[in-house]
Amino acid sequence: MSTSVDTFAALIGSEADPGIGPSRESALVGRYGELLRPSELAFELKYPSAGALLKSHERGRLPIPLIRVPGRRGLFASTRALARLISDCENQSIQGDTT
Repeated sequence: MSTSVDTFAALIGSEADPGIGPSRESALVGRYGELLRPSELAFELKYPSAGALLKSHERGRLPIPLIRVPGRRGLFASTRALARLISDCENQSIQGDTT
């Protein structure tokens, strides 16, 4: 039986993803820790505010999943998910794929 803690641990992972630049992931984890608050994610993704980011999440348009952490209020995003998104966007840009 899977618990929300197991799901949480699987989402944030415990090891660096080899497809992500280790320096980017290390820098983001060093700056924010394993989880980002909406205000921090909004800053990194250049949303005008945390409210705008949350509205995007409500509409299903946020490119990173937000999670609830047991015992904590609000939503959070995995720092590794942000690093993976940035890496994927850079790879698409390098390959010339704009879709």
